[in-house]
Amino acid sequence: MTDRAVATNAGIAGPGPGAEKARLRALMLEKLRAVAPADRASRSALASRALVRAVETNVPEGGPVALFAPTATELSCEAAALELGCRHPVLFPRMDGPNLRFQSAPLASLVAGAQGIREPPLDAPEILPLAIVVPGRAFDRTGHRLGRGGGYYDRALASLPAPVLLIGFAYAFQVVDELPREAHDRPVQLIVTDEGGPLRCPS
Repeated sequence: MTDRAVATNAGIAGPGPGAEKARLRALMLEKLRAVAPADRASRSALASRALVRAVETNVPEGGPVALFAPTATELSCEAAALELGCRHPVLFPRMDGPNLRFQSAPLASLVAGAQGIREPPLDAPEILPLAIVVPGRAFDRTGHRLGRGGGYYDRALASLPAPVLLIGFAYAFQVVDELPREAHDRPVQLIVTDEGGPLRCPS
């Protein structure tokens, strides 16, 4: 989902946890847009190095790892994708209607999807990941995640046939003490930021 679509969705929630989530999405989007491109690039490089260390520590060599192509304001894990691709099948999500499919594709082969986010081509092989690096507008210290607003990852994670390691990837300012929660929310086990990590979240 593009940043513009997230901003639009953020204004339509009603009372309750959904309204608080919408408020926090809008707040975090403002902070993300305030990061200068050069600063984003340097922070992404730091976070990518920490992400590679976290994956290599927790995922056996050859285990498929799903990353993501960032929106224009998000921290980028693309440097990690290039390094991890030497030892792991690297997957990226592709939108399939309301769902996500994790498909193997080199970073250079990604194409613009229906909502402007780069994704694997239609014929890329679908593979079950052992670990998924998850984007978010915010994470809390227990691993709960505030998504972009479309529910794609919530549905994808709920439908996986086997447990996978979930790694949140975000700027340090996106990690907060506590987030509003709903029954469908799926916490991550680790969080990696531009200040290093991983932060190991209590199960």
